[in-house]
Amino acid sequence: MLRVRVAKATPRGPRTAGGAGAGIGALANALAKAGVSDPGGQRISDAVVFAASGGIGFHYVVVGSGRAARMILEGTARGSSARTDLVDETAARLGATVEIEAFDDEVSAENALVGHVQAGAAAVVWVDRASLPYDRMPRGYERTLAHLVGVVGCDLASEELRLDDRAARPLPIDATRLRLVRALAPVARSRLGVVRAGAPMPAPVFGARILASLAAGAAAHVGSPLGNRGVAGMRTLALRIRDPSPPLAWRRLYGRSVALFHAHAALYRYIEEGTGTGFGRALLADALVELGTWLNRPDLAAQAAVLRALAARWTTLAHAALPDSVANFGAVRRLLAERHRMFLAEGLDNSAGLAEMSDRLARLTAGIERDFPVDGAAIALFHGELAASIEGLAASEAEAATTLSELCRA
Repeated sequence: MLRVRVAKATPRGPRTAGGAGAGIGALANALAKAGVSDPGGQRISDAVVFAASGGIGFHYVVVGSGRAARMILEGTARGSSARTDLVDETAARLGATVEIEAFDDEVSAENALVGHVQAGAAAVVWVDRASLPYDRMPRGYERTLAHLVGVVGCDLASEELRLDDRAARPLPIDATRLRLVRALAPVARSRLGVVRAGAPMPAPVFGARILASLAAGAAAHVGSPLGNRGVAGMRTLALRIRDPSPPLAWRRLYGRSVALFHAHAALYRYIEEGTGTGFGRALLADALVELGTWLNRPDLAAQAAVLRALAARWTTLAHAALPDSVANFGAVRRLLAERHRMFLAEGLDNSAGLAEMSDRLARLTAGIERDFPVDGAAIALFHGELAASIEGLAASEAEAATTLSELCRA
């Protein structure tokens, strides 16, 4: 039987922008703006939104070919927040609806978006992440990364939109530079969503829906038959890093080149940026503590410690992808971390500081391109160690996800 006691919590203050996870924070803020709350009457936390989306998972995709190939990693149970059905289903579990509007052209979509924002609606939109100038994505990612952001303001005179995207402050961006995404949907159309509050849910129903989502997500992480998803996808990634023979092996795709460096940098960024660090595992740990309090389930809170340990191991893996032992790799890692911290705290208020760090990163990358700092034998050893770490994580995640699925069904 589901036992619920709504604990008194420290009130969560209002938040216009920001959050622990890419897409997750924007959806949490839109839910709050629409008037959706948790069983205690508080703004729903990013962690609980993440749990309602299914929690942890793994999704590995390669787009493009040869040295132009780019890796995409997702650490969530259901894949990218770019999927309209995932966003709609997540909101429904939390007592809200997302009215999805689709358009055949970007101009109509932008006009509708401005109308919703001017009316005070809680609006979200799917954009091409490579079109966001502050994200500094490498070339080759255009129209491959669909990214959910909130839109919290607009200025018609200057054609400026103010976005809610990870940073603690709204981000001003020229609307003419923003590309709405037309991919990752059954019909390739530009999409936006308006979040509306539904009827309040009793606490037992609210908790049961989130537990059911977590149980399904954890089971899929262990049991997915697809070679690029879940624990199986982690092992596929390890194989392609270690073994040079498969068609999509890193050394076969990239050789000893700056493209290989970009793959290492991407691995670091996917794990540490926009995930609350630790590839979202720490965020799920926070959700389990919160759910354990609501539902009087200390076993859920105890499982949070397992997730925090996994988060620490993912962060260790991210650091190992850009180690201090390889010339300039460690310097790139430290600059990426510093730039990300500045962006989260200040948004674009310190655009000069962000630009200066991006210029330093560009100079380091150019140096790596001129003189790649690792020879073939060292790359083989380096990749063997990375692959072993990923395989060890896969085994631990299989065990943790199996336990979590059983706990959530108890």
